[in-house]
Amino acid sequence: MDNRKILIIVAASLAVVAVAVYAWFYGWFGGEPSPSRLEHRALNAPTPAERRAAASELAGMGEPAREHLKRTYQQSAEPEVRATSVLGLGAQRDYESIELLFEAAQDESTEVRRRAGVALNKMLGVDMGFRANDPPEKRADVLRGMRKAYEEMKASGMLDEWLDRMNRE
Repeated sequence: MDNRKILIIVAASLAVVAVAVYAWFYGWFGGEPSPSRLEHRALNAPTPAERRAAASELAGMGEPAREHLKRTYQQSAEPEVRATSVLGLGAQRDYESIELLFEAAQDESTEVRRRAGVALNKMLGVDMGFRANDPPEKRADVLRGMRKAYEEMKASGMLDEWLDRMNRE
């Protein structure tokens, strides 16, 4: 065989391997996609609908997806993907993500702020009056109150009791 034929065979083989790896990564071979694959799709899929669908699936995965949801929120430029990530963390009552939720309550997107406010209210156990459409000054006042309530919850031991109860269930 001449060098040209060998080069064509090698290039074709590499192309087949590349397509197979790409297909595996995007879950085209069936089965449940991993949280890392869903995170990648939520951030890099070609269309907004595919990114939102991946974020939604990731949000529904529970505890194994927590770190992936955090990164998706932090890295996505798309408000609906960020909002879905916040929704997933809030649904899990992930107190390790509470600082991220306080950050999300100040997001430029009203929908992200709304979902973060709902998650924070649920985690604090009381509606503190956070409204995503309120003026920034009012939202900041309410968030200060929410943060104070959270700090008091931690200091009183109530948070530890609540987490112990959740871990037993």
